Amino acid sequence: MPYAIPEGVASKWWTAVDVENASAAGIWDTAWAILRYLETSPQAKDTVEGIAQWWLWPELTEPLLREAKQAMALLVSGGLILDT
Repeated sequence: MPYAIPEGVASKWWTAVDVENASAAGIWDTAWAILRYLETSPQAKDTVEGIAQWWLWPELTEPLLREAKQAMALLVSGGLILDT
């Protein structure tokens, strides 16, 4: 399922993200990396697997894929990206 970024997302980052559900620093870092990528490529869309492998980590491992899934869930729940 592709994900996309709605307009004006970066300014919402700190108020929209649920801090208690993003306790692991890696998830925060991954979520922020996804938002930075989408700000430079606002029309980008991909599956979580594609985001993990092509946007973040060329050497994708299962733990990194889980981290990407958690980061995407965090961003979707905060209204920072769209699950389309």
